Amino acid sequence: MDVTFARSSGAGGQNVNKVNTKAEVRFSMSGAKSWLPRYTVKQLSAMERNRINKRGEFVVQSQRHRTQEKNLHDCYAKIFDMIRDASHVPNEASEEKQERIKELAEKATESRIKRKKEHSSKKKDRKARKSGDF
Repeated sequence: MDVTFARSSGAGGQNVNKVNTKAEVRFSMSGAKSWLPRYTVKQLSAMERNRINKRGEFVVQSQRHRTQEKNLHDCYAKIFDMIRDASHVPNEASEEKQERIKELAEKATESRIKRKKEHSSKKKDRKARKSGDF
């Protein structure tokens, strides 16, 4: 992992102009395969594709705090959270749960069609009254 510091933007008075507090941590996604499982690297690339530059480096930056140390810890925390989220393997739904989901989807479709028909008949009734068919 490469760590660099730069001048932070935003409020902070003279401190912003004098001190390099913004932390930026970058690492090669191809190099990450040596210390992360393939599945995690693949998921991380998909979930956080906007953080990967043209050179294949994963870039995380922080300028939330006024010190380099806190911003560096914030970068590491962000990376940890992203890796944890990418490592999550969803549980497979049981057959009962899949059947229940299918039933709920069918009921939702039926109720949507029923609402559409009711709305349509309401509009037809209005049209019939306006044309003087009473």
